[in-house]
Amino acid sequence: MHVALFYSGKGGVGKSTLAANVAYVLSTRYQTLAMDWSGADRTLSALLAPGCPNEDGIYDVLFAPPEAGDKTKLTVCGGELPGLQIAPPGDMEAPVLKLDFYAAAQRVDLLMNALTRRYPFIVVDYPSRQIQFDPVLQALMRHVDHLILVTQPIQTSLNELKYTYDFVLRHYRPPPVISIATNMWTGEKTYEEGLKTPGGFHIKVKADPTVYALGRVPKLQYKCAECKDFRRAVEQIADGIIQAKLARRHQVAVFSPS
Repeated sequence: MHVALFYSGKGGVGKSTLAANVAYVLSTRYQTLAMDWSGADRTLSALLAPGCPNEDGIYDVLFAPPEAGDKTKLTVCGGELPGLQIAPPGDMEAPVLKLDFYAAAQRVDLLMNALTRRYPFIVVDYPSRQIQFDPVLQALMRHVDHLILVTQPIQTSLNELKYTYDFVLRHYRPPPVISIATNMWTGEKTYEEGLKTPGGFHIKVKADPTVYALGRVPKLQYKCAECKDFRRAVEQIADGIIQAKLARRHQVAVFSPS
């Protein structure tokens, strides 16, 4: 089992687009679960399983966790490929976000422990919220084996990347494998190049007007015949996730608030 989380502290950087396309590629090789934590946007669900209902989604399960001994009743929809399944976010996001860290951690533990026993790879798309203020993300991060920070070469996005990078390394033991994907890169020299990627990779996804246009509608860019550079980048990220699995055995990390 291996949990890869795509995260950005700033919206609009292409995080969900990369997560959906990478989950699609991984599912051609392994049984893969794509978890859509994006709330009302449901970007990952729209790309991978447009008809997937939102009832009994992730937040609904966290809002009303099963009794001891009961199985987690999570909606999981089949994707286009046999190896791909998608878990929608559900409708109870707002009340779940009001839980404190300890309540959130207990409920996230129940959910993730059940899922990591079933799927070799889990790809998580998490919305752009600040990790220092989000107890659900703090709890989820304890189960993450591979954190993929998605950024664009603009200052606000880079600032959020640096803060999240420092927060995770400071508060989690052991820390996850960390990788950086710089999306819509056009050759700028930016300070994320100086960040280390412990056990992970640093990939630059070239700016592509065709891919950017496709991102406005729910279509998988990986299936775009003209998007060769983007397809190559997605395959490199998928390969990097597979390689990172060899570097870290799945375990629940210790979160140390300070």
